[in-house]
Amino acid sequence: MENKAKRGLLMMTHSLSGLFVWSGVFAALSVILLIILQRDLHLYVQLVEEGAATERLSAIFYLVAGVLVLLAARRLWRSERVAWRVVPAVLLGLFFIFVGGEEESWGQWIFGFEASEQLQAVNLQNETNIHNLELFSLLDPHRILLLSMLFIGVFVPLVYRFHRGGRRVLNRIAFPVCPLALSGSFLLAMAYEKVAMAMHSHWAHAEAMEFLFSLAILLYGICVFRGDHRLPDRQPGA
Repeated sequence: MENKAKRGLLMMTHSLSGLFVWSGVFAALSVILLIILQRDLHLYVQLVEEGAATERLSAIFYLVAGVLVLLAARRLWRSERVAWRVVPAVLLGLFFIFVGGEEESWGQWIFGFEASEQLQAVNLQNETNIHNLELFSLLDPHRILLLSMLFIGVFVPLVYRFHRGGRRVLNRIAFPVCPLALSGSFLLAMAYEKVAMAMHSHWAHAEAMEFLFSLAILLYGICVFRGDHRLPDRQPGA
């Protein structure tokens, strides 16, 4: 029984105890970042600015999560051979890979190449990415990211954990649900940006928030890959 409880916390299930533990972990990370912000703004910016270690880690976390979800989709396909049930996992995995690629401008910041002249003409930051295209300037990519994280990291897990009908539907389509244990992590990342802005208005806070998002997404991908994200249709879950 004790080993099962420990596994539940480590494997990031839909348990409320897991929610408490992982929220505590992300709260601690947020406090560390806030302490650095308060004591050394220059160091803080160096840590989270574009091209810095945290942004590269963010890209890696998203890419790894995407690959793990795609591997879970392949496993599902091999076991069931039902194409439509694989679609949600494939789309989610590709979405994570896309976000990871956009985070590092598809390798531009790592390998040091320049965006093409055609792309520079329509990209607000002369980068090899989509989210900075002039076409999307009115859509606010930052807000789109926030809404996406709220949907997959908070709304869907809550429905899955507490609404039996919603859980049956999500299980039916084999949607790789984020464990409820990580939902607080997404909310804390958003709260972090607000608190940091109140302390010192700076563009870097959005990058720090995105780093926290990416860490939660990596844990999400690990959970899906291990198959620890599903609950039975007729039980409320642990």
